[in-house]
Amino acid sequence: MVIVVTLLLAALTWLFVEKPFRNKNRVSRKSIVVTSIVTGVCISIVGLVVYINSGFVNRWPEMNTKIAAAGRGLNAVYNERPFQYKSVPFKDPEKSNILILGSSYARDFINAALENSYFSASEISYSDNVPICINGENAVDPGLRKLISETDYLIFGSPTISFDCWKHDF
Repeated sequence: MVIVVTLLLAALTWLFVEKPFRNKNRVSRKSIVVTSIVTGVCISIVGLVVYINSGFVNRWPEMNTKIAAAGRGLNAVYNERPFQYKSVPFKDPEKSNILILGSSYARDFINAALENSYFSASEISYSDNVPICINGENAVDPGLRKLISETDYLIFGSPTISFDCWKHDF
């Protein structure tokens, strides 16, 4: 299907773009304007169809989502899911305490862990309020400091955290 569409677009490009520009005597402003308008309308229609259908969800069978069930915000639910763990205190002493610090990298890590149930026997807490470098006791929020003190495993997920600073301060 891609090859057919490519050949069709190549033929249209040759007919409406290359051919008129090679023969400059036959190029009229009207044909350039009409070609531009038709191209713009076609691109807009394709973009609108993709937008209305929330992309091409049928390309990802692991999402287990039918096209009819897909809608605006489908990905937002997935992307917002890690925030339910934001600054959640550890409660169960029988479980391992995992604190995940960072930005969208950390949230992607949380989503991956939730998808494969890797931390099902653990408690997860997340914080995106992480200083690049600790630089003393007062640089870390007291709530985050408490979570760190109760943490069994600390996971960093951010390209901006200075590991040398944190390693030194720990």
